[in-house]
Amino acid sequence: MLERHINQYGGAPKQVAVDGGYASKDNLDKARESGIKHVAFHKKRGLRIKEMVKSIWVYRQLRNFRAGIEEASLV
Repeated sequence: MLERHINQYGGAPKQVAVDGGYASKDNLDKARESGIKHVAFHKKRGLRIKEMVKSIWVYRQLRNFRAGIEEASLV
């Protein structure tokens, strides 16, 4: 998904909210290498919030944004 975004828009987004099934140190590192500043996995799976984002506030905003999109898609 990230590679398609970069190809289509010419660069990586600054922030992403991702399903917890993709939570891993490797995926976090790959996202950072691509230029993403804040990566919020829905489930932490051994990652600390400070490793993913700069603050708990940013983590909650991204997590809630993702939850809102999923809720809207069910309607």
